[in-house]
Amino acid sequence: MRVEVVADHPGDGWRVEKLALTSHTGSHVDAPFHKLPDGATVDQLPLASFVGQAVLADLRDSHPGLPFTSSMLTRKLSGELEDKIVLIATGWGERRAKTEEWLRFPPYVSPEGAEWLVEQKVRAVGIDHYSIGGAREEQSRLTHEILLRAKLWIVEDLYFPPELYTLPQPFTFWCLPIHLKGQGGAFCRPVAVLP
Repeated sequence: MRVEVVADHPGDGWRVEKLALTSHTGSHVDAPFHKLPDGATVDQLPLASFVGQAVLADLRDSHPGLPFTSSMLTRKLSGELEDKIVLIATGWGERRAKTEEWLRFPPYVSPEGAEWLVEQKVRAVGIDHYSIGGAREEQSRLTHEILLRAKLWIVEDLYFPPELYTLPQPFTFWCLPIHLKGQGGAFCRPVAVLP
């Protein structure tokens, strides 16, 4: 992201900045149009769908390149998942760095794991890394397409504070994307509501 000051009037108490960034900068939502040419854009998704009950899958013990399969997700997610927002904690949100390992070998949701999430009729899926499908193009594309074709939205590049792991589940989660008309995604402000 690049920030440029376009007007600075400290004596009058105001300042205006110009931002240059991609729509998938930081925590961001992927809408179906991100990977599917005929999919819904971020502004076409109902605003109410971005607020709901969430459950956390704690997979922080993941090793590099680990694919999250249906059996792993089943072990970490209990109870009814229909219409829930599933958040996957890999621990890599805390390890953010421009290293070869972080950039190229993150744990990820496998295409088979994505199919299982669709079968559970979840509303959305989030992860604490830049891509839910990992860094390898083919598997990432498949995972994204499976989820987005089922009209789920995806939130990526999350950061989970320590308090989140102690919340009773499900908990209320807000993830309101910036309203960018006709786009495949938008940065957002994800919020877990404390009881």
